Parts: sequence; C-alpha cells; structure tokens
Amino acid sequence: MNKKQLILFSLISLMFTSGIYLWSSIFTDSTSDDESTQFSSNPDLVKTANSIPFDYYQDIEIGKDYIYNVTSFGADSEWNNFSGGKADWKTDTNEQIYINFTGFFDRDTNVPGDTFPDTEMPWINISIFESGALLNYTNVNVSNSEVSRNLGLGFANFQPGFLITVNHTEWIKSNATTEANSVSAQVTIEETYNFLYFRFEQNGIIDNKTELIYDKITGLLVDANITIGNYHLELFWEGYAMDFEVEYVYNINKFGPPGYGFWYDLAYTYKDTYALRTDSWVLVNFTGYYNEDPLDSWDFDAFNDQEKRPWLDIEAVYDGVSGPITTMALSNVSNQEASVQMALGIGSLVSGFLLITINNDSFDLQSSLSANGALLNGKTSIIETDLTTKIKFEHNPGAYLQDTYLIYEKRTGLLLWADTRSGENYHLVMTIDDYIPWTEASSKLSPSDNDDDDDDKEKGEQAIPSFPLIIVFGIISTISLIMILRVKKTLKDL
Repeated sequence: MNKKQLILFSLISLMFTSGIYLWSSIFTDSTSDDESTQFSSNPDLVKTANSIPFDYYQDIEIGKDYIYNVTSFGADSEWNNFSGGKADWKTDTNEQIYINFTGFFDRDTNVPGDTFPDTEMPWINISIFESGALLNYTNVNVSNSEVSRNLGLGFANFQPGFLITVNHTEWIKSNATTEANSVSAQVTIEETYNFLYFRFEQNGIIDNKTELIYDKITGLLVDANITIGNYHLELFWEGYAMDFEVEYVYNINKFGPPGYGFWYDLAYTYKDTYALRTDSWVLVNFTGYYNEDPLDSWDFDAFNDQEKRPWLDIEAVYDGVSGPITTMALSNVSNQEASVQMALGIGSLVSGFLLITINNDSFDLQSSLSANGALLNGKTSIIETDLTTKIKFEHNPGAYLQDTYLIYEKRTGLLLWADTRSGENYHLVMTIDDYIPWTEASSKLSPSDNDDDDDDKEKGEQAIPSFPLIIVFGIISTISLIMILRVKKTLKDL
C-alpha cells in the first residue's frame, strides 16, 4: 500500500468508525428511553414465584382483607358491571369497605377505557357495609379497573383504583396529566418520600373533584376524597402505618464550617464527635416509641408529657477513598436529643426527625411555633402543601443567629428536608433520599444549598434525542468527505 492509499484508507476508516459510534449512541439512547417507560413485557419478569407481576409490590397479600374506613358518603350509587347488569349500592360514614385481592389475571376485556398498559391487572373481591355494619353490596373477582370506575377512584381513562405499580411513578404521573389535559381539567400532582398524590378538578355540567393518595412502597391506595356531582365518597386505609423497619438515609447538601460537630446528651455530657461534608449521609433507624427522655430535667419539650416519643439509632457516614467511613454511631437516642444536637427544631418545639403531633388535633402547632418564635426573638410561619408542612423560623436583627427551615410529611410526620443554621459555625442542609424539596419565593434558600447533584442527575437527565445526533453525524460525514477530496487532490499534485 503506497503513501496515498494509506492516507485515504485512514481517513475513510475514521469517518466509518465515527459513524458507527454515533449510530450506536442513537440506538442505545432511544432503546433505554423506551424501556424506562414501558411495563415489563419479558415473560420471565412478568410474574414472580408468588404470581405477582414484576411491576407490582411483591408482598401484596393475596386473600387478605384490606380495610378502608369511610369518613364521608354523600348519596346512593349504582354499580355498573363491565360484563353487563347493574345494582344499587351505598355505604355510610364510619362504616367500612373491604378489599380482597384474588390475584393478578389478564386484563378485563370489557374495560370501557383504561390507559394502564399492564397485561395482567389486579382482580378483587369487594364488600361494602352500610350503617349498623350491615353488608350492603358485594362483588366477586372483578377487575381493579371496574372497581375504580364504580367508586370514582380515577379520572377519565386514568383508573388506578386500589393498587398501582411501584416501578413506573414517572409514567403514572405523566399519564394522569395527559388524561386531565385531554378533557381540559386541572391536575395537581405531589410526591414525597412515602406518598404520591393526585387532585383532579373539572367544572362543567357535572363538577368533579377527585383526590387520591397512594403509598409509594406498596402501591396501595391510602386516602381518597371524591365528589362527582351529587356523589361523594371519602375513605382511608385503616392499616397504613409508617415503616419503622427501614433505614432512612439523609443526603448532606451542606455542612459546616468546620465540617465536624460535637454530640452531647440532654444533660450536656459529651458523647461523640462526628464529621459531615457534601458527600456524606446521616442514617436513621427508628427503634420505637417510648417515654420522654429522662435526661430532659428542664422539661424542654413542647409536647404533652404523656405522649410517646420516637427513639432512634443514628450514624454519620461519609464516602472515603476506600469506601464509606462511619464517624459516629449512637444507639437508641431520643428524638429530642437529636433535635437539639442537630438544630432540627425551634426552641421547645423539638421536632427532630419525626414530628409526632402532626396529625394530632389536640396539639396546636401554629401556637407552639409562634410562642417559641417570640421567645427566641424571631419570625415564624407555616406553609402547607397537600402532603407536607413547612416550618420556618428566621431570627430578628440583633438576636441570636438561628434560621431554621424544616419540611415534614403530613401523614407520617417524617422529616423530609432541613436547612438550619445556628450561630456562625453551624449550617446543615440535608434531604431524605428519593425526595426533591419544593421552594417558595420568600425562602432564603440559595440554589446551591438545595442541590443534590446525584439526585438531580438521576431524575432530570434525559437521553439525547436521535434527530440532533443524525444531523451531527451528517455534518461530520460531509466535513470528512470534503477533507478526503482535498487530500486526494493534494496527493495528486505531489
């Protein structure tokens, strides 16, 4: 091979290799994007050993009664069987609806409209009780879609019913939005660590307001509040409880200066020194509810003395060169102690990692916060979303430097996010795993304080569309061809 042929061969090889690389990138991106939004279709993954499809929570108990308490019911209703036939049904306030999953079977062929693409759906035995705990209506082995339509547990063709998949949260949210937009309805969607919330609102000949809350871990319906014309149903799952068996991981977004802290108990006895930085975590394992911390001799706690308090194991861990390094591990410390040591509270409102009174009507959170704000010479406020409560404290000029912002999950009281500063040498910003904190215009948070780069990358990153890559490939190919022609002409002149 002479010098001319060698140069030409090298240029052509470079162009061919670049084209193959770009084409493979296009194919890989489009394939991965499709797979991320489709339900499992691989026959080996569709069902597990206990006959629950792969996309559903694997510990759903087949044959168990899931009990829902009815807190409000507005009018008698009619059950329309998808296979034909009708029947009247009713329930009453303070009565119950029993849901018993019989299994996961082929989709109901009579579904009038249901946008969920799973090939095998939940089927249900349902029992509805009226006043006096009398059985009013029962139906055996009907599809989740039929139950959803007849109880109003959905909107348009978005019919999640009593159970949704747990592997496709983003698809479900997108589907709900699409269905609302298709009929010019308003939809509000909120997601926290434990819950997924939908609110549909539509005004017209028949007004519709539908609120649904699902447990993200199990996919089960937790709460529903439906009003469609004269029909009204409000219920909640009796068996829901916060999981104390899991480890709650908090990602540190900011800590310091100086990057370490000293831990004392409530009697001011030194216990440990811990180190945190932006690539570190705080791990929390709740050990149970027990009495108030006995070392709280000053009764430095706004909650009722008879109220059980959460206790927990806590670790401070950072990512070292050779792997995670634990800088502190404390067993069975009170939530009060953790609140004081990490500045996760305002004065005697030592809310810490779990705000125990968030669903207790006898405790006035606003009054307690205001009283502590006045005592500490600062401004306080509470801002709420459908699923969260945000507590704010900002010191007044001349007062001790403390600015504390805490977001708690309403139904559990779980701490989701904290941005707290105490004095000149302590500033902590942390976010629980699988949660993106919301912000509001009056907040003093800076974007850098709120960033979790890994989480943003994981949730916000999208595959590069194939069309722009094809354009890039065409440009590179054209430039390469022009270069080859020019080199060829130059070689001829040699």
